[in-house]
Amino acid sequence: TGVQTCALPIWGTRHAGSQAVKEVIEKMQPLVHLCGHIHESFGEEKIGKTTSINVGAVKEGKALLLEIGDGIKWKQIQI
Repeated sequence: TGVQTCALPIWGTRHAGSQAVKEVIEKMQPLVHLCGHIHESFGEEKIGKTTSINVGAVKEGKALLLEIGDGIKWKQIQI
């Protein structure tokens, strides 16, 4: 369990991202992986037990509300 945050999304996100990040997620299986570097790839992907969420571009006022309890709930918000 746990939350991993990094700038890079997993490899395969619109043919971009990091293979190393994907390998770490596959090995460690954190509960959540948060990223935002590939701005066009906003959204959610599952990698095994991990929910990977690309928040989007903070410079465009995008942020994320994340609730971890009985499952994972999130929504994008404007700041």
